[in-house]
Amino acid sequence: MSPFQTFHDWFDEDPSIFSHWLEPAGVVEPKPEQRNPYLAPHCNIPPCEKKREVFYLELQEGCPHNTCAYCKTYKDIGFSNKKVEEVKANFDLTLNVLENRFNAPEEKSDLESITRFYLGGADILTYPTWDLVEVINYAKKKIEQRIGRKLSKISGYTTTSSLAGLSEFDLGYITRAGFNLAYWGLESGSSLVLDLVNKGYNPLFSEYVKNVISKLKQFPLRLSVFVMPGLGGIKYSPAHIIDTIEALATINPSWITFLSINPKNTEYDEIIKKDNDNRHMTPKEVKEQMIMIADGLEEKLLKSGENVDCLVAAYNKRITPVCRNPFTFRRRIKNSVKSNEGSK
Repeated sequence: MSPFQTFHDWFDEDPSIFSHWLEPAGVVEPKPEQRNPYLAPHCNIPPCEKKREVFYLELQEGCPHNTCAYCKTYKDIGFSNKKVEEVKANFDLTLNVLENRFNAPEEKSDLESITRFYLGGADILTYPTWDLVEVINYAKKKIEQRIGRKLSKISGYTTTSSLAGLSEFDLGYITRAGFNLAYWGLESGSSLVLDLVNKGYNPLFSEYVKNVISKLKQFPLRLSVFVMPGLGGIKYSPAHIIDTIEALATINPSWITFLSINPKNTEYDEIIKKDNDNRHMTPKEVKEQMIMIADGLEEKLLKSGENVDCLVAAYNKRITPVCRNPFTFRRRIKNSVKSNEGSK
């Protein structure tokens, strides 16, 4: 009997076995107020950045990859990096809007609530390095002067291929400028699944991820990884589970967010339907897959001998047109490993 079938039987027999993974996610973020009037409607913003304290600044139009079978967001939009002067001008205008807009009853401006800065784009690390550093330095200086304190996070969304392709030299300059959190669209650790959905990665994906992490460990860059439960359908579920656990254990990120695939009216939907041996997973199967990945990862990380502090979560049931979670939960995986160096 396969592990997947065993899991099904176990879950059906006694769902309470997994109750420690089913705690509510807590705060369900409302639909974000578009506080920046210069954001395009399709601006790519992660769920956890849709908050009042985040300053959004869009640097890109469209997507540099734009072949993922499950995503229609950018299909009719050509890709371009906005010019630095345009980005600066939009920033200045937005800064003034936020500074002059107040919220009763606190009578505090929107700008005073800012603690974080999000760089908008489908893959922010494809923006030219020197231009990106210039934008970060310009915006960070102006915001921090106005609010009188340091920003806690400067973040943006990126992909495995961009993290792999960026040189250590470039990463050093970007992180020194203050970029300290990368939202990494991993989606799956399985090369079979990634190839199926036209993500474009090589067959030795596990080695690819190891090389990326070996490079990133040199820099003060925290990682928040997105995984898409249900991706690949029922046929590729075992590979998706096993290989994603392996990739996530290698990465050992600070955060993992599940964004379950919503296949309706996409090229991905047609790919699955054309394969007689495959089908879309049911909400219950997706839910079980999420828990199985999380439990497998917890076991692997706690045996790794590394320091671990990772929040695993599935937020709003409907997040974007591409993603729809069957349920919400939040769970922290934590393990502190004491160093023996002091006793030597």
